[in-house]
Amino acid sequence: STTAGGNAYTSPGENILNKLENPTGKDLLELSRSIWELCLSVSNVEKHIEVLKSTVIYDKDKLTPRFALRNQLWAYKNFNRSEDMNFNFPVKIISGDKDPLTHAENSIRLSKLIKNSQLFILNDCEHMPHIECPELLIECLMK
Repeated sequence: STTAGGNAYTSPGENILNKLENPTGKDLLELSRSIWELCLSVSNVEKHIEVLKSTVIYDKDKLTPRFALRNQLWAYKNFNRSEDMNFNFPVKIISGDKDPLTHAENSIRLSKLIKNSQLFILNDCEHMPHIECPELLIECLMK
């Protein structure tokens, strides 16, 4: 997660959270696509559609159960660790500057709460840097 919650959390908005909890589609691919389009622009979904489809095929037997998704969404809205961010190890915080789901403001606030953190805001990146810009992500991880 790239948020400590509480006052340090910028929500993507109830509309997006509701769509995450209730994806639409008549099959697994359509359901997945309805979620991807909350995380990525339509053009980025199209650009990376083959990788996204292969993810569905690979993960089809390991899907997040609906109750777990609801609990995760509850946590987005309700948890607060902003008073307890003292870690004894370095932390890298990576966020896309155009992420519609987990706004970069969350990462910026989180980096201020964690003393020994490094913040990387990836330009022209949305929610899936491992798909959108894997070389840049690896570069950040190696620093």
